[in-house]
Amino acid sequence: MSCNSVLYSQDCLCGDPENISVIWSKTFDIEIDDAAWDFVEIDDGDTDAIHNNGYIFVGSVNDDENGLNNGMDIYIARLSADGNTIVWDETWDGGMSPAKQDVAYSVIQTSTGAIVISGSTATNYFGPGINRNAWVGKMNVDGEWISGWPKQYGSTGDDIAYDVAEDQSGNYVLAGTASASGNDLGTQTVHSDGDYWVFKIGATGYLNTAYSKVYYGSNTSGGNDYAQSVAVDCNSGDYVVSGFCKSCAPATDDHSQLYLLKIPSNFATPDDIVYGYDGDFIDFGSFDVIQAQATFGSCSVGDGFLSLGVQHPSDGCFLNFHDFWVVITDDELVDLPFTEACVDADAGGAYGGKKNDNGFSSVQACSGFLLTGNTSSNNLKSSCELCQVECNHYDCNETLTEDIWLAKINPENGDLDWEESLGEAGNQGAYSIKRLHDGAYMVVGYTSVDEESEIDFYIVKFELTATCLPPEELDVDLTTYCATLSWTMDPCVPQYDLKYKEGNGAFQLITDVTSPYIFTNTSNNAIDDFSWGVRARCSPGELSSYTLGDNFSISYCGSNPVNCTTCTGKFTNVQLQQAHSLISYPNPSDGAFRFSLHLSSSFDEFATIEVLDPAEKVLFSSITPITNGLIEQRISVQELPSGFYLLRVTIDGMTYKNKLVFNKH
Repeated sequence: MSCNSVLYSQDCLCGDPENISVIWSKTFDIEIDDAAWDFVEIDDGDTDAIHNNGYIFVGSVNDDENGLNNGMDIYIARLSADGNTIVWDETWDGGMSPAKQDVAYSVIQTSTGAIVISGSTATNYFGPGINRNAWVGKMNVDGEWISGWPKQYGSTGDDIAYDVAEDQSGNYVLAGTASASGNDLGTQTVHSDGDYWVFKIGATGYLNTAYSKVYYGSNTSGGNDYAQSVAVDCNSGDYVVSGFCKSCAPATDDHSQLYLLKIPSNFATPDDIVYGYDGDFIDFGSFDVIQAQATFGSCSVGDGFLSLGVQHPSDGCFLNFHDFWVVITDDELVDLPFTEACVDADAGGAYGGKKNDNGFSSVQACSGFLLTGNTSSNNLKSSCELCQVECNHYDCNETLTEDIWLAKINPENGDLDWEESLGEAGNQGAYSIKRLHDGAYMVVGYTSVDEESEIDFYIVKFELTATCLPPEELDVDLTTYCATLSWTMDPCVPQYDLKYKEGNGAFQLITDVTSPYIFTNTSNNAIDDFSWGVRARCSPGELSSYTLGDNFSISYCGSNPVNCTTCTGKFTNVQLQQAHSLISYPNPSDGAFRFSLHLSSSFDEFATIEVLDPAEKVLFSSITPITNGLIEQRISVQELPSGFYLLRVTIDGMTYKNKLVFNKH
């Protein structure tokens, strides 16, 4: 079978991913066609180190009332942390049937904890005719609308807010497209084909037309221009905007370019630059722009920005279809050249294969960047030398389909470090990717069984399988009653675990600690000598080994610490409970998981380990020894079906329990 053949017979089978590990994947069928465009992890704002409030995801559903295909409605839902339950959902219908084109494209959680969503709705809000207006909603995490919201912005043309971000003053800046002057566009010249539209509103939704501007290229005869993404420069506070610009190409051409803008927060004259054009009829553009920090988790002058989108070359690196296209710039929007990456443009690098590959979203990883979108390419045939996509989950009996494609690139030279596909037989695609608080990643998008089937929401949580390195440079700084424990913090590690023991006792565990950590002696038992160690928790299933620090000795501080006024960060009741906690990970899992239990006392005997169903019927049992008060063990019960279970550990009459969720992908 030739490389260009549509059917792939037995070669369509894919092996297990090597660079990622899927924690769970979920499909939700709400209406006849559903697509998730964006999501945000809910920050619960407390200090218990347990982020269990889940996620808000947004998109559109295609209403099927009375069996009629009535058009799209805005859909907002809160998903539980384990991905199993839609806690609440909200549907917004602009009411302009049959011209309903209501979509939510972007969602953020603000610094005050509110949820802000942007998109578009088809209404007659600005006049008698039906047109699309930029739509912005604001609610709390329980799905209750803030008074006065949602709101609409625009004029008598078609207006869309594709992206929203919170700026350094607590305002909301939105990027999209507008096609008529008047109303919120003021007296500006606005081309009917559409121009970039960037506007800023206050926390109450007020729009000052001084902060509502349109932008377009040098081709004043117009073109279909639309801004897809906005990022706030963490240094200057400027707004960096990317998208597709047809008015940026010569008047004799009909193709789009990447138009990058850096707009001051007061909407003074922006810096701008155009990338992509090389003299042929080629489409270029950007769906996403992010700040590209030189060091993960930092904000330094000169960090620059990464734009991800598509190039559609007339020939190009991978023949005649869309490819992922990345341009990385400095903070002045000057591109940083890729020395190795294939590209058919004046900047950046291209990635993909012989079929359509569309890059929609990007995120910074610990070293480099993760890109995602969809791919129809496949390089299972060794003769497909021009294809970087190793796997696509084709249905072997049907035509080729789409997968979610993940590409990890090196920012120094544009090399493709690795790539993976997510999906099954049928079509899957991702519109948004983000890094979560626990170091894992999540993508949201769509899935369908085949070309004829309806589309459903598709959400996947996964982690990278990179080596989780142990902490370095452990140090102890002692006073009479305090030990300040410190180690080198890696900005890519979301959590550290600290274990300690008194004398020859059992190790106890304190989770989610940061360096430095101030330790005090809380036991009046005449034991003043301690040993300790720290490990990195890079993601739910990726833990490093422990690095041990030097032993130390400190005196008992006393129940009323008169002599310990300089000692802070003493153990709380919550921390002491954590020292006895039973932890299982990953959870949810496919039935293969690890658990750990750290005890406050030493036991020279054995523990009984059991997995039970909800009625507490024992489905699995084993005996394991306890080593110095610590149990860490892997269990595999992958033959059990998806559902809820219970892990029970029994030691010397004491019982410890933890809920388990098994999910078969």
